[in-house]
Amino acid sequence: MHHYGCQCGPQPQKGRDLAWEFVKDNWPEFDRRYGGGGFGLMRLVSICSHFNSQEKADEVDSFFFEHPAPAAERAILQALERVRLNIKWLDQNRPELTDWFAR
Repeated sequence: MHHYGCQCGPQPQKGRDLAWEFVKDNWPEFDRRYGGGGFGLMRLVSICSHFNSQEKADEVDSFFFEHPAPAAERAILQALERVRLNIKWLDQNRPELTDWFAR
């Protein structure tokens, strides 16, 4: 599975959400195929690194707590860190972004 589709097009957030739902729905198969590690597993985990809400961060954290992936532990931690940085950036820049888009 390539995650390029979730980064392109007019509604990238919707694409990311669909890709994440697909990963969750098919996790047993992905775990069977890539559970030993490698780039395939890391790419799947990286799909969630573009989220930018606490709700999604909690969802990702809960999912991998319930579905441990030892071979991807570092990638999961990095993805969650990236989500938290995205949240922080939005919180810090939201007023300026709102003003800019209102022009």
